[in-house]
Amino acid sequence: MLTRSFLALVSSCLFCVVFCVSVGHADELTIERICDAPDLSGPNLREVKISPDGAYVAFLKNRHDDSERYDLWVYTLAGKIPRMIVNCDSITAGPEALSDGEKAYRERKRVFATGIVDYSWSHDSRHLLFTLSGDVYGYDLTKPHPDAMTRLTETPEFETDARFSPKDSYVSFIRDD
Repeated sequence: MLTRSFLALVSSCLFCVVFCVSVGHADELTIERICDAPDLSGPNLREVKISPDGAYVAFLKNRHDDSERYDLWVYTLAGKIPRMIVNCDSITAGPEALSDGEKAYRERKRVFATGIVDYSWSHDSRHLLFTLSGDVYGYDLTKPHPDAMTRLTETPEFETDARFSPKDSYVSFIRDD
């Protein structure tokens, strides 16, 4: 009969062999690779917010191929399924053209990313508001995906800080500072 200490020794040796083999086949880690995208630790989550009813967790997640571009995701606590609900590329094509006001707003918030950088929950946990390329959008979690998103503004000025009123009957935002 094998003792626990012998089994621990064998498992430690097996780990060392697997680790050494995997390190032997790894790419060279350079300063350029450490600073380059994608991040070595994987995608980052930002602005993690629990819905007011506690049924969802929404967050911004960057992409594997572009660590500075964030999309809007929702994790359903009941189903334990994360899903991207807004892909920035489906709304905007190409790089974002930010106004000076939007650049200053992002700098004040210490946000140096592109895509969706902020969002807010409705008080009934059914809707999300976000801004992208200076316009305000709403997302209705109770509707199927193609019909869930609505563009609320379409102006040459930039809108920021979109929020719902306390009874969710109005939307407010800041336009052009």
